Amino acid sequence: MKRIEYIDLIRGYALVCIMINHVPGSVLSHATISHLAFSDAAEIFVFVAGWLVGSIWLRIAAKSGAPAARRRFLTRAGELYIAYLVGAVGMVGLSVLLTRIGFAHDVVWSGFADRMAQSPFAFLFDVARMFTQPNLADVLLLYVAVMLMSCAVVPLLIRWPLVTLAGSALMWYNAGWLNGLLPTEREEGGFLFNPFGWQMLFFTGAAIAIHGRALMSVLRPHAGAVTGAATVICAAGVYYGLGRQIPAIGDSATYEAFRGLLGNLDKWSLDEVRFVGLLAMAWLAAVPGREVMDRMATSRAGRTLSLVGRHGLPCFILGVMLTVVGDALNTAAGDGVAARLGTDILLTALLVGAACVLQARAAAAQAVRARVRAKPTPAVARPGRDTA
Repeated sequence: MKRIEYIDLIRGYALVCIMINHVPGSVLSHATISHLAFSDAAEIFVFVAGWLVGSIWLRIAAKSGAPAARRRFLTRAGELYIAYLVGAVGMVGLSVLLTRIGFAHDVVWSGFADRMAQSPFAFLFDVARMFTQPNLADVLLLYVAVMLMSCAVVPLLIRWPLVTLAGSALMWYNAGWLNGLLPTEREEGGFLFNPFGWQMLFFTGAAIAIHGRALMSVLRPHAGAVTGAATVICAAGVYYGLGRQIPAIGDSATYEAFRGLLGNLDKWSLDEVRFVGLLAMAWLAAVPGREVMDRMATSRAGRTLSLVGRHGLPCFILGVMLTVVGDALNTAAGDGVAARLGTDILLTALLVGAACVLQARAAAAQAVRARVRAKPTPAVARPGRDTA
């Protein structure tokens, strides 16, 4: 499947935002999408992941059949689970190391580090069976869940899109009590990122990938009205975000009334406002803003950031580790804005640099494979024949 550059750019931007937003005291986090919209980078990444699953499923199914597509995503679910184990254990292990050498930090709950130091095998067992889900890495379990769901849901989306999305919405509506049935050590049970809620966003992205042309044939005649509505929603999201950062806005009676109208925008089960806000951003980026996105993706900076999205899983794991390091650095540096800004820049540079290394290795491996395929096979004379 030919890569779409602006999709990689969006994924790369989301991964950098996820890392920066989790660093306590971050300066650049105030300029990320999380502080300027109803939704944040997590919604972007899940929606795009669903879109990619829908696109890749169609390609594999057309070439090798639906069973091959199902095997591909079952394998991917396994890869994500392994990545969760590596990320969770590596992050907590790093936390133990930083604590022992005197770097205070709190982005990782200290109880995880204590349990790993005191009873490592019991801790690893609880992490492996998903009873204990260390923060930062726990979002990968959401991806494991939706990837497994996709093996059953995507074929239904292809054949009966409206009925399937209605079923997805029904699951979303009941997400709270369904999540509580999952046995974890959280007092309320379930995953922090409720898979029964977030699957709605994931499969909406998949449905758009599968039925995008039919959808656009319906929406294109009304593109002006849809763009206007999306702009209003995104502008309201900016106002919502600014009010959380600027007291002059947040303390006003108008903003208080606005917040009262919205209610509590629950991230963990995916509030409806966050869902609609993400769809509004997606429309503006994909339709009126498509040319701008393409230009950004093909710029030098855009191509570099796109590498983070292209190597999303290893970059996410590295971002989790760098978040812990960034917290330790900011804690040691104190309240200095310049030092905290320096931490943001350092972490971003390390993440992008790692993506460049991964891309160079992938390109080298691809070149080797190409040379092997191009190498002519020498003719072998058959025994008992005159080869003169």
